Amino acid sequence: MHLLGPARTVAADVRTFVSTRPGPAGNESVTVDDWALARIDMQSGAVGTLEVSRVHAGRERDSIEIVCEGGVLYIPLDRESHAEVWSATGERLPRLAPDRHPALAPIPSKFAQTAHLNAHAVSLAVFALRVAGEDIAYPAPTFHDALAAQRLLHVIRVSAEQGGEPLGVDN
Repeated sequence: MHLLGPARTVAADVRTFVSTRPGPAGNESVTVDDWALARIDMQSGAVGTLEVSRVHAGRERDSIEIVCEGGVLYIPLDRESHAEVWSATGERLPRLAPDRHPALAPIPSKFAQTAHLNAHAVSLAVFALRVAGEDIAYPAPTFHDALAAQRLLHVIRVSAEQGGEPLGVDN
Protein backbone atom coordinates (compact mmCIF):
# COMPACT_ATOMS: atom_id res chain seq x y z
CA MET A 1 0.00 0.00 0.00
CA HIS A 2 2.89 2.32 0.80
CA LEU A 3 4.43 1.81 -2.63
CA LEU A 4 1.41 1.23 -4.88
CA GLY A 5 -1.49 2.94 -3.12
CA PRO A 6 -4.64 1.56 -1.54
CA ALA A 7 -5.94 -1.93 -2.21
CA ARG A 8 -9.26 -2.55 -3.99
CA THR A 9 -9.76 -6.32 -3.65
CA VAL A 10 -7.99 -9.29 -2.08
CA ALA A 11 -8.11 -13.03 -2.72
CA ALA A 12 -6.15 -15.18 -0.26
CA ASP A 13 -5.26 -18.69 0.83
CA VAL A 14 -3.65 -19.83 4.09
CA ARG A 15 -2.49 -23.29 5.13
CA THR A 16 -1.21 -25.08 8.18
CA PHE A 17 1.17 -27.84 7.10
CA VAL A 18 2.47 -28.82 10.54
CA SER A 19 -0.49 -29.61 12.81
CA THR A 20 1.47 -30.17 16.05
CA ARG A 21 4.74 -28.88 17.45
CA PRO A 22 6.70 -29.71 20.61
CA GLY A 23 5.70 -27.62 23.61
CA PRO A 24 6.37 -27.61 27.36
CA ALA A 25 3.74 -30.32 27.94
CA GLY A 26 4.60 -32.44 24.88
CA ASN A 27 3.12 -32.03 21.40
CA GLU A 28 0.67 -29.14 21.13
CA SER A 29 -1.82 -28.26 18.42
CA VAL A 30 -0.68 -25.48 16.11
CA THR A 31 -2.97 -22.45 16.14
CA VAL A 32 -1.20 -20.34 13.51
CA ASP A 33 -0.86 -20.74 9.76
CA ASP A 34 2.39 -21.94 8.22
CA TRP A 35 1.87 -20.26 4.84
CA ALA A 36 -0.23 -17.50 3.31
CA LEU A 37 -0.61 -16.12 -0.20
CA ALA A 38 -2.69 -13.11 -1.18
CA ARG A 39 -3.36 -11.54 -4.56
CA ILE A 40 -4.02 -7.85 -4.01
CA ASP A 41 -5.64 -5.73 -6.72
CA MET A 42 -4.78 -2.09 -6.12
CA GLN A 43 -7.04 0.87 -6.86
CA SER A 44 -4.35 2.09 -9.29
CA GLY A 45 -4.79 -1.03 -11.43
CA ALA A 46 -1.59 -2.66 -10.21
CA VAL A 47 -1.74 -6.27 -9.05
CA GLY A 48 0.47 -7.54 -6.26
CA THR A 49 1.13 -10.80 -4.49
CA LEU A 50 2.14 -11.21 -0.88
CA GLU A 51 3.55 -14.52 0.33
CA VAL A 52 4.73 -15.40 3.83
CA SER A 53 5.86 -18.75 5.23
CA ARG A 54 6.97 -20.22 8.55
CA VAL A 55 8.07 -23.45 6.87
CA HIS A 56 10.10 -22.19 3.93
CA ALA A 57 13.50 -23.85 4.10
CA GLY A 58 16.62 -22.59 2.37
CA ARG A 59 17.20 -19.10 1.03
CA GLU A 60 15.01 -16.51 2.71
CA ARG A 61 13.75 -13.77 0.45
CA ASP A 62 12.73 -10.52 2.11
CA SER A 63 12.21 -8.33 -0.92
CA ILE A 64 9.78 -6.23 -2.88
CA GLU A 65 9.53 -6.52 -6.65
CA ILE A 66 7.53 -4.10 -8.76
CA VAL A 67 7.00 -5.36 -12.30
CA CYS A 68 5.60 -3.23 -15.11
CA GLU A 69 5.73 -2.97 -18.89
CA GLY A 70 9.02 -1.02 -18.67
CA GLY A 71 10.92 -3.44 -16.44
CA VAL A 72 11.36 -4.47 -12.82
CA LEU A 73 12.29 -2.60 -9.65
CA TYR A 74 13.82 -5.05 -7.16
CA ILE A 75 14.24 -3.88 -3.57
CA PRO A 76 16.11 -6.34 -1.29
CA LEU A 77 15.15 -5.94 2.35
CA ASP A 78 17.27 -8.67 3.90
CA ARG A 79 20.76 -7.32 3.28
CA GLU A 80 22.69 -4.11 2.80
CA SER A 81 21.99 -3.29 -0.80
CA HIS A 82 20.45 -0.66 -3.02
CA ALA A 83 17.46 -1.23 -5.26
CA GLU A 84 18.07 -2.75 -8.69
CA VAL A 85 16.33 -1.65 -11.87
CA TRP A 86 16.00 -4.09 -14.78
CA SER A 87 14.73 -3.19 -18.24
CA ALA A 88 11.97 -5.17 -19.96
CA THR A 89 14.70 -6.77 -22.09
CA GLY A 90 16.47 -8.15 -18.99
CA GLU A 91 19.31 -5.62 -18.86
CA ARG A 92 20.34 -4.39 -15.41
CA LEU A 93 20.37 -0.60 -15.49
CA PRO A 94 23.02 1.48 -13.71
CA ARG A 95 22.22 2.26 -10.09
CA LEU A 96 20.59 5.63 -9.69
CA ALA A 97 22.17 7.99 -7.18
CA PRO A 98 19.24 10.08 -5.95
CA ASP A 99 19.79 12.72 -3.30
CA ARG A 100 18.88 11.03 -0.06
CA HIS A 101 19.07 11.72 3.62
CA PRO A 102 21.57 9.50 5.51
CA ALA A 103 18.68 8.00 7.49
CA LEU A 104 17.38 6.43 4.30
CA ALA A 105 20.61 4.74 3.24
CA PRO A 106 20.76 0.95 3.59
CA ILE A 107 21.56 -0.05 7.14
CA PRO A 108 24.71 -2.13 7.73
CA SER A 109 24.36 -5.82 6.89
CA LYS A 110 24.71 -6.95 10.50
CA PHE A 111 21.45 -5.06 11.22
CA ALA A 112 19.66 -5.82 7.95
CA GLN A 113 18.52 -9.25 9.08
CA THR A 114 14.84 -8.89 8.19
CA ALA A 115 12.52 -6.49 6.47
CA HIS A 116 10.89 -5.72 9.82
CA LEU A 117 14.15 -4.65 11.44
CA ASN A 118 15.14 -2.58 8.42
CA ALA A 119 11.80 -0.76 8.29
CA HIS A 120 11.85 -0.33 12.07
CA ALA A 121 15.36 1.16 12.05
CA VAL A 122 14.47 3.63 9.29
CA SER A 123 11.25 4.59 11.09
CA LEU A 124 13.15 5.27 14.32
CA ALA A 125 15.78 7.33 12.51
CA VAL A 126 13.18 9.39 10.65
CA PHE A 127 11.19 9.92 13.87
CA ALA A 128 14.29 11.06 15.79
CA LEU A 129 15.32 13.47 13.04
CA ARG A 130 11.80 14.92 12.83
CA VAL A 131 11.71 15.39 16.61
CA ALA A 132 15.03 17.24 16.24
CA GLY A 133 13.26 19.63 13.86
CA GLU A 134 14.47 18.32 10.51
CA ASP A 135 12.01 18.33 7.63
CA ILE A 136 12.41 14.93 6.01
CA ALA A 137 10.67 14.38 2.69
CA TYR A 138 10.28 10.66 3.41
CA PRO A 139 6.74 9.36 3.38
CA ALA A 140 6.88 7.65 6.77
CA PRO A 141 3.75 5.64 7.56
CA THR A 142 1.19 7.19 9.90
CA PHE A 143 -1.21 5.66 12.41
CA HIS A 144 -3.88 5.71 9.71
CA ASP A 145 -1.54 3.81 7.35
CA ALA A 146 -1.03 1.18 10.06
CA LEU A 147 -4.78 0.92 10.59
CA ALA A 148 -5.30 0.46 6.83
CA ALA A 149 -2.66 -2.31 6.86
CA GLN A 150 -4.49 -4.06 9.71
CA ARG A 151 -7.77 -3.79 7.78
CA LEU A 152 -6.06 -5.33 4.76
CA LEU A 153 -4.74 -8.21 6.89
CA HIS A 154 -8.27 -8.77 8.22
CA VAL A 155 -9.68 -8.97 4.69
CA ILE A 156 -6.89 -11.40 3.74
CA ARG A 157 -7.91 -13.64 6.67
CA VAL A 158 -11.62 -13.46 5.80
CA SER A 159 -10.93 -14.18 2.11
CA ALA A 160 -8.91 -17.26 3.09
CA GLU A 161 -11.69 -18.42 5.43
CA GLN A 162 -14.12 -18.08 2.50
CA GLY A 163 -12.02 -20.28 0.21
CA GLY A 164 -10.10 -17.50 -1.52
CA GLU A 165 -13.17 -15.48 -2.43
CA PRO A 166 -12.12 -12.03 -3.76
CA LEU A 167 -13.28 -9.43 -1.26
CA GLY A 168 -13.38 -5.64 -1.34
CA VAL A 169 -11.08 -3.68 0.93
CA ASP A 170 -12.46 -0.77 2.94
CA ASN A 171 -9.66 1.82 3.00
